[in-house]
Amino acid sequence: QQFSKSLTELLQTSSSHAELRNWLQRVAELDFQNPPAGRCADSNVVERPDLAYLVFLWLQYCDQSDIASCWLRRAVDELFHQDHTLVIALAHVLEEGGDLKAAEDALLTLLSVCGNQGVSCSAGLSHYLQMLARQNCGFDIVQEAFLKFASTIHCTWDVFMTMARLEWHRCQSKEVAIRICQQAVERFGVQEPRLFAAYADFLVLLNDVASAR
Repeated sequence: QQFSKSLTELLQTSSSHAELRNWLQRVAELDFQNPPAGRCADSNVVERPDLAYLVFLWLQYCDQSDIASCWLRRAVDELFHQDHTLVIALAHVLEEGGDLKAAEDALLTLLSVCGNQGVSCSAGLSHYLQMLARQNCGFDIVQEAFLKFASTIHCTWDVFMTMARLEWHRCQSKEVAIRICQQAVERFGVQEPRLFAAYADFLVLLNDVASAR
């Protein structure tokens, strides 16, 4: 309750970037006051975006969704703007609040920044495709987005499987969905044994047990 009150007061005032970081530093020090054996007692918040995410989850658990959303926005904008988990969580919050443009911009910015750094963000791309699919704007937009990113570092095998599932659930297009899975197999092959397991599970979902075997 004390930390919840202090964070609420901090977010309701014109707090600075440094004040936000100092507040999270206090949480980090509390979290690592008695670290379990084997865990590094490093309380540097610059390397602890997971702690910022735990604060967000904790506020949601306490039914303080407004403060949780405000904290998440500030944490992404001022502290951890390249953290995959935090940006994806922020996109969900923005989408649920009806700000679809901001949610889309958050994910596209993450994909752009990560791509420029040569870092894959397959989770961000999967969430972006799923978000587009939830909008009533025609599935062709989802297909175009997938094709746009298909040759990028972000389009890993799990993104292909995400797109295959979307094709099936939204369009009931079994042939197209299987074709996408086969493209994933052709691209990644035996390098990703998890792909074959996911592909088999998907075939079972399509009631094609024989092919799954």
